[in-house]
Amino acid sequence: MWLNRFPVFAATCIFVFSLVLVQCGDAPAYILPDSGQTSCYTGLGYEAPCPALGQPYHGQDGNYIGAQLAYQDNSDGTVTDLNTGLVWQQSDDQNMNRSSHGEAEAYCGSLELGSYSDWRLPTQHELLSVVNYGRSNPSIHTTYFPGCLSDGYWSNDSSDTYGNYWYVDFYYGDVGGVLGWGARGDPMYIRCVRGEPLSKSNFVMNDNGTVTDTVTGLIWQREALQNEYTWKQALSYCEALSLAGADRSEEH
Repeated sequence: MWLNRFPVFAATCIFVFSLVLVQCGDAPAYILPDSGQTSCYTGLGYEAPCPALGQPYHGQDGNYIGAQLAYQDNSDGTVTDLNTGLVWQQSDDQNMNRSSHGEAEAYCGSLELGSYSDWRLPTQHELLSVVNYGRSNPSIHTTYFPGCLSDGYWSNDSSDTYGNYWYVDFYYGDVGGVLGWGARGDPMYIRCVRGEPLSKSNFVMNDNGTVTDTVTGLIWQREALQNEYTWKQALSYCEALSLAGADRSEEH
């Protein structure tokens, strides 16, 4: 089964679940949570009942249910992500004022919370793992992260050699800003994290037109199409795709 979970202009498709584990041999390093998007939409952006197989716009994220966002409130000011194993600072009391990147690093490095002192500024990838794309303003699970601000939160990933860093904007959950990064001295908000850093993608090229990400278990179509596709066309293409022995007959 091929899944397409995002509006794209050049179609690239992914498939997941048991076929990935059979081909990879080992389980993924961590569970990549679903986006939180459970509703379906028309091409004009209006919410609508999820289309059935064969209908226009079938294959959007609301048609498929993966590992759901799952958290545990530790009752000590921290929240554990049950998919990734990361432990997050829960409150936003530290965000009465925005901080520079250097101030954010220093704050997390000196934080003592939940009987732990090994807090750090998260990577961009880790921040994106708690985004809930099923809502906005803010795009996060507000039961577990009350008070989250619909604004930019610093990551510790450098975007270049000039002192700029990536951040995630929790209004819509995108890598924020026009350029996606902020200068080290720009004011942003902070949410610290602790735990083994999430591994970034590690790609292995297969001999069947696909590429495996051994970290998440996702298998990607290797070559993107050169033509531009509307969202409707991209969904239809990925839903109909038969590649590497996988098609709709592989659906679980």
